[in-house]
Amino acid sequence: PATWAAVPPSALVASGVVLAGLALCVAASRRGRTPPLARSLAGAGALVAAAGPSLSGHTRAVEPQLLLIAVDVLHVLTGGVWLGGLVGLALALGSARVRHAQAVGVLTRFSALAAGLLGLLVISGTILAWRIVGTWEALFGTGYGRLLLAKIALGVVAVALAGWNRFVLLPSARSERSRDGTVAPGRRRIGRVVAAEAAVLALVVGVTGFL
Repeated sequence: PATWAAVPPSALVASGVVLAGLALCVAASRRGRTPPLARSLAGAGALVAAAGPSLSGHTRAVEPQLLLIAVDVLHVLTGGVWLGGLVGLALALGSARVRHAQAVGVLTRFSALAAGLLGLLVISGTILAWRIVGTWEALFGTGYGRLLLAKIALGVVAVALAGWNRFVLLPSARSERSRDGTVAPGRRRIGRVVAAEAAVLALVVGVTGFL
C-alpha cells in the first residue's frame, strides 16, 4: 500500500487512459463488428492509448505544456504506427497464405507511408528534445541526454534498415514469382530485415521507458 500511495495521481491516470484505449482496440476485434465500426473503435482506441503517456512525465513539466503534450501524442502515435505496421508486415511477408503480389504491394505502400511517419517523428522528436533538454551541454553531459542520443542512434539504425529494404531488396522482390505454398527467397530476406527493424524499434521503446 505504501508503494501505491507514493505513485503520483497523474501516473495512475495515464495508466488508466492507456488501458482504456487498449480496451477499445480489443472491443474492435470482436466478432460481429461491421468494418466501419471496427475501424472507428480501433482508431479511437489507438488515439486514447497514445495520449495516455503524455499525461504524466517530463512533458508536463515543460512549457508551453499544451503544445508539448500535443507533440508528445503525435510522437507516440507515429512511432506506434511504424512499429505496429512493421510487426504486421513481417507476419504477412512470412506467410505463404499471402500471395506474393499482395505482400510486395503492401510493402510498397507501407514504405511510402513510413517516409511520412519518419518526417513526423523527426520533427516532433526535435521539438521535444529542444524544450526538454534545452542545451547542447545537457544533451552530452547528462544521463538523460546520453539516453536520448542512444535512442537517436537506434532510430538511425532502423532508418538504415528501412532504406536497405526500400531501395535494394524491394526492387528485386518485385520481379520474383512464387508458387502457392512457398515464399520467394527475396521476399523472405525482406521479411527478416523488417523483423530486425521492428526489433530495433522495440529497443527504442525500451530506451524511451528509461527516459
